[in-house]
Amino acid sequence: MNSETQRQAQTLGQAKIQHQTQVAQNKPQGFRANELDTIRRAFPALHQVVNDERLIYFDNAATTHKPQAVIDRLVKFYQQDNANIHRGVHTLAQRATDQYETARQTVANFIGSQSASEISFTSGTTASLNHLARGLVEPQLKAGDQIMVTALEHHSNLVPWQEVAKRTGAELIYAPLDPLTGKVDLARLANETDTRRLKAIAIQHVSNVLGVEQPIKAITDWAHQQAQASQIQAQPEIGAEASINTSTKNSTNNSTNNSTNHQQARDIQPNPHDILVIVDGAQAVAHLPVNVQALGVDAYCFSGHKLFAPTGIGVCYLQAKHHDRTQPTQFGGEMIHLVGDYQSNYKQAPWKFEAGTPPIAQAIALAEAIEFLTQFDWQTLQVHEKNLTHQLLEGLKRIPGISLLHPPQQADYHGIVSYNIEGVHPHDAATGYDQEGIAIRAGHHCAQPLMRYLNVTATLRASLSLYNTQAEVEQFLQSTQAIKEFFAHGTQQPK
Repeated sequence: MNSETQRQAQTLGQAKIQHQTQVAQNKPQGFRANELDTIRRAFPALHQVVNDERLIYFDNAATTHKPQAVIDRLVKFYQQDNANIHRGVHTLAQRATDQYETARQTVANFIGSQSASEISFTSGTTASLNHLARGLVEPQLKAGDQIMVTALEHHSNLVPWQEVAKRTGAELIYAPLDPLTGKVDLARLANETDTRRLKAIAIQHVSNVLGVEQPIKAITDWAHQQAQASQIQAQPEIGAEASINTSTKNSTNNSTNNSTNHQQARDIQPNPHDILVIVDGAQAVAHLPVNVQALGVDAYCFSGHKLFAPTGIGVCYLQAKHHDRTQPTQFGGEMIHLVGDYQSNYKQAPWKFEAGTPPIAQAIALAEAIEFLTQFDWQTLQVHEKNLTHQLLEGLKRIPGISLLHPPQQADYHGIVSYNIEGVHPHDAATGYDQEGIAIRAGHHCAQPLMRYLNVTATLRASLSLYNTQAEVEQFLQSTQAIKEFFAHGTQQPK
């Protein structure tokens, strides 16, 4: 055994002992140094120099960088398999179609969907939410009905509902928030909401400004309980009959053994008293495990580009029971079934929601990004991000003149820290960070109502991901001190 082999064996032996000690102590651990090095090597964009400094990328809430495997998958499709899907019998078309539909199944598995048919591809979270607003919710609203949002929403989960309310005469209302945690106040929600008028709750899973995680399961449970109570109160006999009919139908389907999970789900008729729960998961899916069935949500939307995938690809999960009553919002291309001279009809979901040529290569690369992410243990990833966030928060607290903008008892941050430097406009500070090779975000972060709630016009936001390191956080804190001193005294210019 040569000296290099001996050294590697010693290193592996030490790592094994360390791992066994950690397991014995039953303490959750983040990535080891060698694991983090391997992760970082997978992202080519991280290894560049910006303004004569090595890049520190703390803008992951805006978009994440892409691993080489995702880039390669995108290139491979265009080099070898490029064809339009569903429309050709030639080999390339079949290969492209198979890969696209396999990507749909990969997404379904990733978020715990009952069936791949509950997954439709869009251009991003914004497109998904607009589709649900126009196709699912708006047709069911009348004047006086209510749509609930929160003050923390990204504009993409607010403006579509403002427009729906304007067109239908419905009222947009805001869920009560606990000022100590930033979460929806469930007690006030139950006591202050007119559930007879409330038809939909549109809410983000994790705030893109504060990192606050909303109690989605509790909100969904409450919404469904209200719907069930309203149905029993309004039509007890019809409700019982519907239950018997559904039971008989399911029994028949099971006995004949000729129905798929999707068909069974579609057979479950939506409750006319439903309070729909629609979730913006754009900021959640790269930071915590999501199971849409366990959450009980009616719809869940996210983008690929915040999940290590390309831009231009989004996901709209919609429970199968809502498929028939949800209208397409774009028309033409592959979504049609039969086109007459004056009328047309459409395919079943998800294809009826995917007009024209979809983002084929992007969907396939999204599946690759999901495969990349799911190779890691969620607990390890979350502990890593939590440790970095704690280091960042505590470091900022030690710098005079830094104002953290988070609720005082916030429990989870999911890598997001928003703050301001006294006397320094966020855009000026962000320019200073850029001169230090540090990419962060400054502005209102597409959340102007939240800025008013926080009584600020803009903030600085540092957002972390699985490839960030303790050394980067330390350098960031040193640069923050230098930037503060420069703008305060003009003596210690960054760099």
